[in-house]
Amino acid sequence: MAAGVGKTYSMLSDAQTMARRGVDVVIGYLEPHGRVETESLAVGIEQVPPKVVEHRGVQLKELDIDSCLARRPTLVLVDELAHTNPDGSRHAKRWQDIDELLQVGIDAFTTVNIQHVASLRDVVAQITGVFVQETVPDAFFESANEIELVDLPPEELRQRLEEGKVYQSEKINQALSGFFKRGNLLALRELSLRHVAERVDEQIRAQRDSVRSPEPWHASERILACIAPTDAALKVVRSARRLATGIHAELTVITVSSSRQTAMTIRGAAALKAAFELAESLGAKTVTLAADDIAAEVIRYARANNFTTILVGKPPRSRFRQAFMGSLVDEIIRLSGNIDVLVVNQTEQRAEVSAPLALAHRGYQGYIAAFGVTLVSTGVGLVIAPWLKETNVAMLYLLGPTWIGFRYGRRESLFGAILAVIAFDLSIVPPQGSFAVSDAQYLITFAVMLIVAVTTSTLAQRLRHQANDVSQRERSTAVLYEVSRHLANTRKQDEMAVFAAMKISEVTGSEVAIGVIRDGEAPTFLVASPSQFEKIPKEQGTWTWVLDNLKPAGRSTDSLAGSQGFYLPLLSESRCLGVVGIQLPHTDRLDFGTRHLVDAICAQLASSLERVRLARESIQATVRVEAEKSRNSLLSAVSHDLRTPLAAIQGSANLISNRPSVSDEVRNLSVGIEREAERMGKLVRNLLDMSRVEGPELVLSRDWYSLEELIATSVERTESLFSQEVKVELNGEIPLGRFDGILIEQVLVNLLENAARHGDCSQPVTISVHSASETFYIDVLNHGSTVPAGDLTRIFEKFHRTGTEGCGLGLAICRAIIRAHGGRIWAENRPPDGIVFRIELPVS
Repeated sequence: MAAGVGKTYSMLSDAQTMARRGVDVVIGYLEPHGRVETESLAVGIEQVPPKVVEHRGVQLKELDIDSCLARRPTLVLVDELAHTNPDGSRHAKRWQDIDELLQVGIDAFTTVNIQHVASLRDVVAQITGVFVQETVPDAFFESANEIELVDLPPEELRQRLEEGKVYQSEKINQALSGFFKRGNLLALRELSLRHVAERVDEQIRAQRDSVRSPEPWHASERILACIAPTDAALKVVRSARRLATGIHAELTVITVSSSRQTAMTIRGAAALKAAFELAESLGAKTVTLAADDIAAEVIRYARANNFTTILVGKPPRSRFRQAFMGSLVDEIIRLSGNIDVLVVNQTEQRAEVSAPLALAHRGYQGYIAAFGVTLVSTGVGLVIAPWLKETNVAMLYLLGPTWIGFRYGRRESLFGAILAVIAFDLSIVPPQGSFAVSDAQYLITFAVMLIVAVTTSTLAQRLRHQANDVSQRERSTAVLYEVSRHLANTRKQDEMAVFAAMKISEVTGSEVAIGVIRDGEAPTFLVASPSQFEKIPKEQGTWTWVLDNLKPAGRSTDSLAGSQGFYLPLLSESRCLGVVGIQLPHTDRLDFGTRHLVDAICAQLASSLERVRLARESIQATVRVEAEKSRNSLLSAVSHDLRTPLAAIQGSANLISNRPSVSDEVRNLSVGIEREAERMGKLVRNLLDMSRVEGPELVLSRDWYSLEELIATSVERTESLFSQEVKVELNGEIPLGRFDGILIEQVLVNLLENAARHGDCSQPVTISVHSASETFYIDVLNHGSTVPAGDLTRIFEKFHRTGTEGCGLGLAICRAIIRAHGGRIWAENRPPDGIVFRIELPVS
């Protein structure tokens, strides 16, 4: 719930326990805050030296992620999860460092306070008055395998604070009267307890699912959060994320662009962009729609996508404005039907959003233009006033505010309208040069002029916004349509990459490079940028990081933000196909719409590259299958044709060798013929077995067999091959197994014959058997020479031989039989003992 409760102490205690159990534990980063008890617990645990970084003239100690990756422990301790790394670090946040460690298989213990959870930030600010800047995304927090709550009553924590066990003495009074007020601590404690309780509830549901509880489950909840271009959009997103987390619901954040949003300021556009970026970082889906009727479009989208709850912000308008201008919330509630509608408070947090300074100053140009247009209208009006009535001249003054409203905005147009009325009064209406009005009817003219000017400028601005939205969507749609059409009609990866790079370059105005991975080789560039920025060593490091972690990195992200380029992985459903690099030398990030358009182009490119790869693999697989069918048919035919003459040759040789009148020379020749015919007959039988076990006609004759009896029969059939007794080790009780006993016996016979042929006959062959979790494990240890590491897999291929004896089919037959039973077989070298063949076989 807060600093000082004992998180680091608890983490070190658990780490000491893990170390005593033999786990390889190291300290990656530790912040003991000078507490002696905490430092004493770190004794005996190896600590990776921290990385010293200079930041604004101060030497800082940070987590050295490269040293941790090189050390590669089983478990690393990293304190202060929400910490922000100094400029120039690989990642902007420490939680991203930990995420990279997790990606390579290193477990982590870390600590965090409840106020640093991103979706709870404004709740904590409302309670404590402190707006926390360092946060951890909910998605990363929830991905933890285990969350342990370190709890402490507020009174004990305040006592620890008074005793100087949390902060230095000069900070104690300020902390007690500020963040560590008893009310604050009670609220934070409740937040932390609730957050962990939600996690426990999720684990209980998962447990019920695993045991297939007969209890009925309701359909999953889906929440649609509606935001507008205001500063309050960020708070609506956080509220929606908390609600979705609490009820385990899927979250989508939506905004509807409409002509009703006539006052979308630069600041509002920046707030909308920030809210969408926050939503995506919290794991939500974002959608932008366009419609004049916002409420009807929201309800249509919610019903079309089966949302159960709509969350909207409380309207900031007064009752008077709602009565005359209507309420969007009331309209959504009226149309919602059976969809629940939740309304949340959206007190603005203006400190969170700042519009770009260059754009913010643009508004002054509109006021200057309004003043200039008024001067021009006045000059023209003075020229034509002698020939026209005053009411006709007034029409001239309406043109200026209309043009200003279309070109700049409502505020500038309103300013121009007021200037137009004032200028018309001073220059045209008698008495000229004075605000006095000779005829009271002119007051009505002034009011009508002002109303008409504001109305026409408002309509002009709406038309401009709609035209801009339509134009932007039309451009995006045209680009995506052109990309999809071209990629669909292209069969070469190089052409696909060149076209996609050209379109991304047109959209971003930057240089683009695209590299792909082909069949496990190093990445190769299909498209190189004119400046070759992607070949700079620093950029290559970012490129490699994206391939390893399958996440965007570089400029405009929080990972390796010091790079020149922004890099996106090309992800298919099964693998990473490559990386797209976009050089951003003049801007820190892509705007929200451009980023989504680039993501869509990259997704289409990845899909097309995957399509080409799968088509190529499909053709190769078809060729292999046809070749294998032809070879098996040939082997089967040849084998059947050879059996009869071989049997005749073997029988004739046997008759000759057994005749008493035959000379010794002839007898020796006949024995040799019989032996070679027998060897050839065995080869033919293996060919027949191979074609049978790999053919579609193979049907396993399953029954319940004792593995012990099958092993005994196999040993008996091959006992003449060994000078030493075959050792059989049965570890524990071996249950009956349901399989084809004749084929399993053939596997064991082939393995024993292989051991006799290639092993040391003076050493006994050992067969070891045990069972666990519905699986048999059979090891056949062959004493003698080992097999080269590269041949451990190839020895199971047909006709592959490691020596001069045999035909290379025995182990291939073993693999085919075991696979037919749903098991697997492999070989491992056991120097200096020899080689062991291992079998995993399902019991049933």
